[in-house]
Amino acid sequence: MSRLAGIALGLVLLFLLPPGLHAQQLLEETDWNNLNRLQVSQRLAVKTKDNITHYGNFLACSEEALSLREGKQEVGYRREEVVRVSLLGPPDRGKAALYGFLFTFAGATTITAAKIGGEEDLVASGKVVISVGIGALFGGIGAGIGAAAAPSSKIVIYRAQP
Repeated sequence: MSRLAGIALGLVLLFLLPPGLHAQQLLEETDWNNLNRLQVSQRLAVKTKDNITHYGNFLACSEEALSLREGKQEVGYRREEVVRVSLLGPPDRGKAALYGFLFTFAGATTITAAKIGGEEDLVASGKVVISVGIGALFGGIGAGIGAAAAPSSKIVIYRAQP
């Protein structure tokens, strides 16, 4: 396999990876009544018109306002002030670790194949084993970084109409 073929293989691997993590959204996220489906003490992120995001546990909701517990304080936000409400879930560390592994494995394997490939065939010369081994080593490092840096999952349950 030539150096150019190794680079092409690596690019194909990168393009075959699934798309990034996206927050799931409800079909009608402009409906304030979505908040009535929440259970007490669920973690929320509430973004207000002053562009500040407040984090707390859900307490109650009415047609006019939303109540959260932020630390030891109970705080209310009028419906007119609220721009977006998101339900916060635990981070999906397994998926983040998988993406970290796949991206770094593909990148390290591609770079290694391009560097050590030369003009001879990678498979015939046995260099493919070295390339894949180095890719797996860096893939493991990428998996650890991905799992450690996994963001909390967010599901938008209400978004104010513009």
